[in-house]
Amino acid sequence: MTVTTLLDTPPEEAFDRLTRMAARLLGAPVALVTLVTDDRQFFKSAIGLAEPWASLRGTPLAYSFCRHVVAAGEPLVVEDARLHPLLRATPALREFGWISYAGVPLTTADGQVLGTLSVVDAMPRLWSERDMALLRDLGALALNEIELRSLPQGPEQPAVFEDCGIAMAICSSDGHWVRVNRALSALLGYADHELVGTPVEQHTHPDDRAADREAIRLLLAGECNSYTADKRFLRASGSPAWVSVTVAVVFRGSGLSHHFLTCIQDISDRKRAEAALQESEERYRFVIRATNDAAWDWDLLTDRIVWGEGAGSLFGYPQPSPGTTASWWYERVHAEDRERVVGGIHAAIERGAPTWQEEYRFRRADGTWAQVTDRGYVVSNDSGEPVRMIGALADVTQRKRTEELVRGQSRLLERIAAGQPLVEVLDQLARFAEEHSDGGIALLMLLDPGADRMRLASAPNLPEAYRSAPEGMLVDPAACWSAPILATTGEMLGSFALYYGESKKPAAAELRIGEIATHLAGIAVERERNLEALHRSTRLLQQVLETLPVGVWVLDQEGRIVFSNPASHQIRGGVGIEELEQYRGWWVETGEPIGPDQWAAVRAVRHGESTLNQLVRIQGSDGSEKTLLSSALPIRRPDGEILGAIVLNQDVTEREASEATLRLSREHLQHARQLDAVGQLAGGIAHDFNNLLTGVLSYCDLLLQELGQGDPLRTDIEQIRHAGKRAATLTRQLLAFSRRQILRPKVLSLNSVVEDLEPMLRQLLGAEVSLAVELDPGLAPVMADPGQLEQVMVNLVVNARDAMPQGGQVTISTANRELHVAEPGVPAGAYAVLTVRDTGVGMAPSTRARVFEPFFTTKEPGKGTGLGLSSVYGIVEQSGGHITVESSLAEGATFTIYLRKHAGPERSQAKKGQRKTLPLGTETILLVEDETAVRNSARRLLERHGYTVLEARHGVDALRLLEETGRNVDLVLSDVVMPEMGGRELVERLRAERPQLKVVYMSGYTEQAITSGGVLPPRTAFLEKPFTVDQLMRLVRELLDE
Repeated sequence: MTVTTLLDTPPEEAFDRLTRMAARLLGAPVALVTLVTDDRQFFKSAIGLAEPWASLRGTPLAYSFCRHVVAAGEPLVVEDARLHPLLRATPALREFGWISYAGVPLTTADGQVLGTLSVVDAMPRLWSERDMALLRDLGALALNEIELRSLPQGPEQPAVFEDCGIAMAICSSDGHWVRVNRALSALLGYADHELVGTPVEQHTHPDDRAADREAIRLLLAGECNSYTADKRFLRASGSPAWVSVTVAVVFRGSGLSHHFLTCIQDISDRKRAEAALQESEERYRFVIRATNDAAWDWDLLTDRIVWGEGAGSLFGYPQPSPGTTASWWYERVHAEDRERVVGGIHAAIERGAPTWQEEYRFRRADGTWAQVTDRGYVVSNDSGEPVRMIGALADVTQRKRTEELVRGQSRLLERIAAGQPLVEVLDQLARFAEEHSDGGIALLMLLDPGADRMRLASAPNLPEAYRSAPEGMLVDPAACWSAPILATTGEMLGSFALYYGESKKPAAAELRIGEIATHLAGIAVERERNLEALHRSTRLLQQVLETLPVGVWVLDQEGRIVFSNPASHQIRGGVGIEELEQYRGWWVETGEPIGPDQWAAVRAVRHGESTLNQLVRIQGSDGSEKTLLSSALPIRRPDGEILGAIVLNQDVTEREASEATLRLSREHLQHARQLDAVGQLAGGIAHDFNNLLTGVLSYCDLLLQELGQGDPLRTDIEQIRHAGKRAATLTRQLLAFSRRQILRPKVLSLNSVVEDLEPMLRQLLGAEVSLAVELDPGLAPVMADPGQLEQVMVNLVVNARDAMPQGGQVTISTANRELHVAEPGVPAGAYAVLTVRDTGVGMAPSTRARVFEPFFTTKEPGKGTGLGLSSVYGIVEQSGGHITVESSLAEGATFTIYLRKHAGPERSQAKKGQRKTLPLGTETILLVEDETAVRNSARRLLERHGYTVLEARHGVDALRLLEETGRNVDLVLSDVVMPEMGGRELVERLRAERPQLKVVYMSGYTEQAITSGGVLPPRTAFLEKPFTVDQLMRLVRELLDE
């Protein structure tokens, strides 16, 4: 057999019908019938082939997958040519983009391969056995067409017609079957050739006969050469058989009747599947409609999403399918949710999760946002690769709003129940109403109790101009301003309103918001007013009970205390009757002991007895004794049952102890007056005595400057000077005790003071007593006078040394300490602590109680003045600190000084270096002193060191001197207490004209008149009498140099 006449010929409709059928039945985009020679292939039919290949009639055989079918003479099935070892280099893969291929050879009975019938796809795919069987049947039809063209014209057909697996028939032009094959007879249930000669219409379902007649008419009229249709034949049993028929003209011989070739495929299974699918899809549509969801179907390979009708009904997007790609969906996910949602769905697909679910905000067609729940199911192919995702988008906006509405009500009720302030509750209620309304602005007004005016309660977002307008609005009983807020009794408590920026009718949801808001506001306001009334009553009762100086208990049936006032705890510690056994008591009148069952409270609870004004004395578990006036009354039900008791106990212990207390108070007052008298005496003595000592020491200094080192009088004068200094030390201690010293406080560290003083302290202690220093490196700074602190440590160390005649150890330590509660003699606070501890003989309690008293000493006469520790006490107290002492006989003594921590940093202190020579000056100094000896000696000392001195006896004299001379002075050196005009008044007058004038006050003791809390004002210094020439010269120079 030869096909030479068919090679390189135009496509024919008969072959195109077969390729169209192959493409449609197998779902392939391209179907081909090719005829081959040794080196080329010719396209006899090419359905779906793109240009420029569609215009070509042939290609080299090497281009094609078909060469492998021809070479092997067997069908070829390729799922993915890119992975096939024989085909991945084939030009068809590169030129045509063909990836998947299925082809069968067109082989004659004698084994000659004439060509191929094949289908191809640009995507990888699996070809089933059913697909290949169908392709082989269609290939047989294609071979039949080729053989028909090689036979003489006539009705005879080759054996392939009978043996073909596809039902076939030849029909005459008048509509009768002239030949049918075995496949058609079997399909319709007839014996072989039983159908021949019968009209086709007889075996066609009545509903399909009209369509058949119209199709045949078109064929006979030459308007088409073939047609394909789905129809129903009637089986011999009468049941319908769904088939797909392709009818084409077979013969048009000259003078011969027209014949038609009919190819029939049983599609009953497909129709049943389509019916089932239609039923399933209908059921699915009903389910989707019932759930009111927007169904979607996402093809992951083509990135196409098909949406159900819910997308229109729920979100307003047009039908049948809004959007075609995933990006359309991405763009409508809220920006704040997009990353989470898109990332989540892709993560589910990539990890092979069968399902995915998310909640997010989705934009409707009108631009508003819907809260949605999205669920999807991933469909994978046989290889497990995700190829499709089917899901449904549910609009849960209303449900979410309802849930949020319920949660909001619950939160507000919780806040109301928790007692949150009413103004905060109403503000939250207004915001709650605004949040759940469509652009409304809330306003709550309250009616003042007992008044006829409304006041603004909450309007967080109402403009200020509107906020003030409703204030003080008159209430008209005949009208209601917006929705009223009512109490449970129906009493009007206020009103609630929602304002809108445009005229609109409130929706049902907004009316519901108003109902909720007024209901919750009524609960909150009524509760607040009830609580206020209860609090007023409770406060009144509580104030009465708290101020009542009588202990009040209320006991239950078991004798347990259910209420007690503060006075009751002070009287007996607040115990119930079951704990009374720990108390020892007796009646005051008889002195007889009280048994456990004889207490008034016990008799009232257990026996219903009343007790009035019973005088008893008790001794508690702590050993303290109290005298009580006790009364107890039972509390009964109307039927007489005892519910408990009320007990009244008045502490009358103070009446018995009043005389002792008064006596003790008088002793303390007398002691305080004695101390004050000593202070006054010390101040008076110091003032006069220090004036005398100043003259003595100043003239000693002048004489010593005049006398040479070898002068025999020099020793006598130095002895006088030494005695004067000892006298000055004594007066200084008196001043320290009476707290009349000038303080020069600085921010410093106690560690620095100890370290600077340590060498001198070791000298004071001598060889028999060792000194241990333990300093806290993190010690906080304090504000204190370093010189006074040095005096404190010297006195404490000397006292410790004298307590250890046989030797021992003194330990000085520092530490930070914070007292959260007060300790005896020390209030609560943060302190830097200095401790001086010795291993001496210790003190008896009687000695320890008087240790800080002035002139009290345990030393032998002539070995102590009794002012050392009293001056320590005075310095510490004047510095704002506190001092305590702990000691027992043979246990040594520990003195602890508490100084308040200073918030600022410690200031570095320059080391004091003594100049070898006294500083000189050329400035003019006004010297004001009423004591002639002091004035003369001071003038001579100042002039000797280069200063110009103007001297005056008192303030009036000084002012007159300055007015007469017209001199300007650089510094004023003045006494404090002088006749006619004192030093402070003089300085105030001078500084009125010269505020920056520098002043040095000199006095025998601290004058409160020149200090503020013991601290000097700026540009002012104090020189304590008696002073040395060195002290005078250095202080004057330092102040002038500032």
